[in-house]
Amino acid sequence: MKIPLLILAVAACSSRSEPASQAETATDTAAAPVPAAPAPPAPAFALDEVRALLPVPQQARLVDRPAIDESRERVTVSYCFDEGGLEAAAEVVIAKLTDRGWTIERAEAPKGARVRLSGTHTAYAIEGIVQQGPWAHCRADRGQTFVSLSLRSASGASR
Repeated sequence: MKIPLLILAVAACSSRSEPASQAETATDTAAAPVPAAPAPPAPAFALDEVRALLPVPQQARLVDRPAIDESRERVTVSYCFDEGGLEAAAEVVIAKLTDRGWTIERAEAPKGARVRLSGTHTAYAIEGIVQQGPWAHCRADRGQTFVSLSLRSASGASR
C-alpha cells in the first residue's frame, strides 16, 4: 500500500509542475501601474526677471550663476573678488544692489569676520554674506573675498 501512495504523490507533484497557462502567467507578471511622480512646484518667480536684480560686479568673477534652488523658492548666486579685501567687496556689492533699486541693510559679524546683508526690492527680499574663508574657489589666504546672495519672494507666496 505504501507504493501506490508514493506514486500518487509523485503524480500530483508532476501535474502541478506543468507550465501555467498563458492567461495565468500574464496575470501573475503584470505589474500594477506606477503613479507618475508629481511635477515640481512652479518657481515663486521668473528667473530671467530676477537675474536683472542680481548684478555681478565687474571686479568679481562669477562662481555660481543665478539659479533657482531645490526648494524652488529662492534664487542664489555667488561670486569671488580676487582682490580688494572684505570691506571693499562689501561696499561694491551694496552699491551695485542699491543701483538696481534694492534697499540694503548691513550688519557686521563680531571681529569683522564677515558682513551680512539683507534688503528688499518691490516684491523680493535678499540675504547675503560677504566673507573670507578657505574655499577652494575663493581663498582668504590669496586675498580673495566670497559673496553669496539669496533672493526670495518677499511674501513667501508664489507670484
